[in-house]
Amino acid sequence: VLKNLAGARIDTSHVTARNALQIIDLHIQAVKDSAATEGLSNTERRKLQTRLQELESSKMRVRSFRDMERRYKQAESKYLVEIHKKIAMPVSAIIFVLIGAPLGMIVRRGGLGISGGISLIFFLIYWGFIMTGERLADRLLMSPWFAMWWGNIIFGIIGLFLVHYAIREHLTIRLPKWMEGIRKWSKDEEGE
Repeated sequence: VLKNLAGARIDTSHVTARNALQIIDLHIQAVKDSAATEGLSNTERRKLQTRLQELESSKMRVRSFRDMERRYKQAESKYLVEIHKKIAMPVSAIIFVLIGAPLGMIVRRGGLGISGGISLIFFLIYWGFIMTGERLADRLLMSPWFAMWWGNIIFGIIGLFLVHYAIREHLTIRLPKWMEGIRKWSKDEEGE
């Protein structure tokens, strides 16, 4: 057993860093267990100590490579996020036209207060999608492409639905009662 442990090499080319660390820990424990249970000569003890040092060194290298790989992935993700953001933001202007034009046709009687309020709500929700996506991509929890485009995808679908609805119905929407109060208030403001 001792000869096998002292001469064993760890092949970590096909495993992840986490698995490599677990394998190295198992080897270290096996070497320590064999050193504790067997009566060893000085030469065998030196071999075990050398093997333990090699394993600890391998463990530190794997951790170092894992950390370096993570830093590189985070840097790459930040650059990709910026590239996708530079493309996704202009596309969002087109998407907001797809949302705003039908809303302008549908909510005619709302006045400036309703239109401005709806626009602000849509913008804040979209901005939340962008900021959340950017943070998730920087932490490597979401792909940079999806992080920057998911808001456009969702709002694009909403915009297409509103265009379809406005063309098909060409009617005004009945506003909820709380929005009617805002509409009346904004008309009173305009009348004064």
